[in-house]
Amino acid sequence: MKKLHAALILFALIFSATAFAQRGYGGGLPGGGPKKAEKPDYIALTVNFYAKELTLDDFQAAAVREVIKSHIGELESIMQDTETTDAEKKDRAQDVNEKIDAEIFRMLSESQKEKFTKLKEKRKH
Repeated sequence: MKKLHAALILFALIFSATAFAQRGYGGGLPGGGPKKAEKPDYIALTVNFYAKELTLDDFQAAAVREVIKSHIGELESIMQDTETTDAEKKDRAQDVNEKIDAEIFRMLSESQKEKFTKLKEKRKH
């Protein structure tokens, strides 16, 4: 449940950042006209979180970044799918998140795996 919640937050953040960028929010340029809002780097935020919480080394952090990057398109396409219900989007996003978690889990040491499992449990509650 918490994983689903985290996925929904990610989707909401991506959607809201896109909506703000499309509307030109974020301030104006000195010469007038809207300035494009900068989209937060969710991949970097996620990698930094895991690097801190799991004490990832540089190689692991780079590998986690690549795992997330390889699946981010799937998550974005799920969000943009207008023919799918929200419940179906949640299920599909949860499946993608489970794939991401499984790939990350395989590259962790035993102590990191324990921490990762605890983080996943926290997300469920």
